[in-house]
Amino acid sequence: MGNAAVMVCSHGKFAEYAMESVEMIIGKQENFRTLSVDIGSALEDIFKEMEALASTLDISSGMIMLVDIYGGTPSNVGSAYCLTYENVLLYSGFNMPVLLEIFLNRDKPLKEMNILIEEAYRNGFTNISKTLREN
Repeated sequence: MGNAAVMVCSHGKFAEYAMESVEMIIGKQENFRTLSVDIGSALEDIFKEMEALASTLDISSGMIMLVDIYGGTPSNVGSAYCLTYENVLLYSGFNMPVLLEIFLNRDKPLKEMNILIEEAYRNGFTNISKTLREN
């Protein structure tokens, strides 16, 4: 089984910069794309761009799609994509712990990835100051 494809979508360059950080931490990655949504972009045009980017990926093991915020333009376009194509997991609210978990484990089946991603999201947000003061 190969690696799941990954598409990271955001308002502005957030997705692009997040992936630069991922590669800084764990090295060069393949089979992923980023999609940056600019002000004034039409939903139909963004959907077409998403399809074009996805067509350059190996999605035979499925695709994990991450968007920055639920209900925003990337989320709406991602939802349309997810409903149009099978074997796609779609999540909102990506962060570095989630991205790292995905790129370190994406050789696993999507069903397993779903559990890992949700755990990484829950465990990735920590009130460090509270933890420091309690110890």
